[in-house]
Amino acid sequence: MKKYKTFFAALGIFLALFSFIFVCLRLEIAKVYAETPIDIQKEIPFRTNASFAPVDASIKKPEVDADDIVYIAKTIWGEGRGLSKYDKSLIAWCILNRVDDERFPGSVEGVVTQPYQFHGYSKAHPIDEECLEIAKDVLTRYALEKETGYDYGRTLPKKYVSFYGDGKRNYFRTTDKTDKYDFSLSDPYKED
Repeated sequence: MKKYKTFFAALGIFLALFSFIFVCLRLEIAKVYAETPIDIQKEIPFRTNASFAPVDASIKKPEVDADDIVYIAKTIWGEGRGLSKYDKSLIAWCILNRVDDERFPGSVEGVVTQPYQFHGYSKAHPIDEECLEIAKDVLTRYALEKETGYDYGRTLPKKYVSFYGDGKRNYFRTTDKTDKYDFSLSDPYKED
């Protein structure tokens, strides 16, 4: 019996030490991510295809809010790590659909930090380059859509304001959960 007590005591000490080291490493990694400067105003290629609004040289690409880019990028990282660019863009459009819906806060920050809504958002999340690129791209498309009234590559219709996921894909639906998105809009991120 004494052998088991000694074994379990040693195992408990080992697990406590391992957990302590694991938590310290995670905090150090998060600190490194937080201190890594990323150029959020970096120019990215803006792709469109024939099914979207014509590219008019007189329409200047709008400036988008740097804080909104970061809020959306961190939410995409939390909700869509490992998904395709298209699937990550759906998360961004869902956030913006909520910004436009009177039932939700009227700002990106308000939407992603609203209690019990986007569990994937955290201030501590790293700012991933691809998530940042998608956030900026979607915000630019959104601003162009607002400015001109044309579709500049929306990937999620306006009525879809919530989603759930299975680890492989997120499924978008209306607030009353009666209508599920069928992924029918074109993918502006698809390589030709």
